[in-house]
Parts: sequence; C-alpha cells; structure tokens
Amino acid sequence: MPTVDFTPYYQPQGSTSDGTKYDNFLALAQSTFNALDNNNIATNAAVAASKLAGIATVITTVNLGSANTDLASPGSARHAFWTASVGAGTLRTIGAPTENGSRVALRNGSGSSITLKHQLAGGTGAQLFLRTAADVTLLDKEIVEFAYDGTTWYEVGRDQAVTASGGPGTQLDYAQITADVSVGVGNTSEGTALAVVTGALVAYDGTKNKIEFFCHRFDNGTHQPSLGIFKDGTALADFGPYSSGSGLPVKLEIFDTPTAANHTYAVKMWDTGGITGGVVKAGPGGAGASAPAFLRVTKA
Repeated sequence: MPTVDFTPYYQPQGSTSDGTKYDNFLALAQSTFNALDNNNIATNAAVAASKLAGIATVITTVNLGSANTDLASPGSARHAFWTASVGAGTLRTIGAPTENGSRVALRNGSGSSITLKHQLAGGTGAQLFLRTAADVTLLDKEIVEFAYDGTTWYEVGRDQAVTASGGPGTQLDYAQITADVSVGVGNTSEGTALAVVTGALVAYDGTKNKIEFFCHRFDNGTHQPSLGIFKDGTALADFGPYSSGSGLPVKLEIFDTPTAANHTYAVKMWDTGGITGGVVKAGPGGAGASAPAFLRVTKA
C-alpha cells in the first residue's frame, strides 16, 4: 500500500482550537493508514479472498468427465482447493499460475475415478509430474496436491484409500476352500463353468495385480478338464485341458490390470466332455489333513 502524506493539508498549529483538532485528526489518520494491519480491519469484513494475497480460492465445480482435460489456471491464488464434481475422465494439464510456488489441491468428489496423466504432451497448460512417474488413478474422495515450479505441476502429496495403495506384494484379496470341488456334467464350457473358489468384491486402483491359484492336487479322472481364472464372470485365461489321471499339484498365475473400480476374481472348472471326473482337492490343513486350495491377489 502506498504511503499517505497529509502534511500539505495541515493548518498552522495553535491558530484556533478547531485547527489543532483537525491537525490531530490528520496526524492520526496518517499514522493509521501507514500502519494498516489486521487490527484495523473490522470483524466479519466482507473482503473478497481474491484481493488478499495467499488466500485459497475454493472451486467446487471442476469438470473432469472428458479425456485429456486441460484445467484453467488458478490465477493469483497461491493455494487453491478444487473439487471435481464430474469424473470418469482424465486430467492432462493445469494452466500456469501467476506466481511460481503456487499450489493446487484436487479432491475427487465425483463418485467416479479420475486418471491423472503423467507428462502428457499436447495440452494447453503445464504438464503434471506424478511422483511415481506414471499415470495415477484417483478414486472417489481421494486427494492429490501439486506445486508449480515455473514449468511443471509437481505432485507434492497424495491421500488415497488403503485399498488403493501399497507396494509390490501387498495382499489385496485372499479366499480359500477346505473341501473338494468336483466338475459336474453341466459344466462343459467357460460360460457354464463351476466356481471352485471366488474372491471378495474389492475396490482396485487401476494398477497391475498378480492373481494366483494353488491346490495341492488336481485329480483329472478319465477325461481332460480345464481350469480358468475369471474377473467379474469373464475369463482372463484358460489352463488345460489337463491330461487324465495326473493327480499333481497345480499353481496358476496371471497378471491383470483392472479398471479403478470394484471387481471380483474367481477360479472355475469345466470339462468339454460333459462328464464328472475333475476334482480340486482341498482340506482344512493340519496333521493328516489336506491343505486348503486358495486364490490370492497381490500388487504386481
């Protein structure tokens, strides 16, 4: 704020009593204006946040419902908090702010997932740099924060759900059976396959997972049954048909990158011959008992 100088308007001191009072008023006004601080602002003063440096700008209607969205600059706001009310799209760039060092916190409040694109060219603003150096899926209610360095919006913080975090090897789901499961005469294809073991409905974060199945013995009888790993009822991979009578341990593994949503993995069994015979052996474990057969999902 510029210095205010009332000196030219002073009356000669002592000329009249009114002149002295006016002089005193001008002196007080001058000292007040030149030392304006928080104490001089009235409680509940209706001052727009945009007129105060360093005050956050709250934007509640950011739309991220389209692919490769370019959001506008936060302008002069040093700390902006944005809520995405529409999701299911991707964020490519954010416009450069007025000052370097400005920050933007983005909260996903859309009810759908949002994909943040890592260093994706072609946008109208400044690119994003994600700390994992890869695209990131932001689920509903999750938050990410960026700081601008003069060229790029660098990720400086992220708050994500437990189910959407964790490093390689983190277990996301586990299910087991403790009794034998036998293929039936009606289980002749993927579409009519018999569920052997089914996992839970889990909120996955859109990154790669490893799905594995183990049974200590697979008896094939007189025919050649098949096993398959499924996601949401759709086969991801078939294994088999297995040669008849092998009776050996089976370990299946595949990798899958699901969408950022709720999914269920399962292992199923069928026999194109339409006969009984294939049996996944399982028990409760312990002395003299067979080991459980299990399905396990971990971070890849």
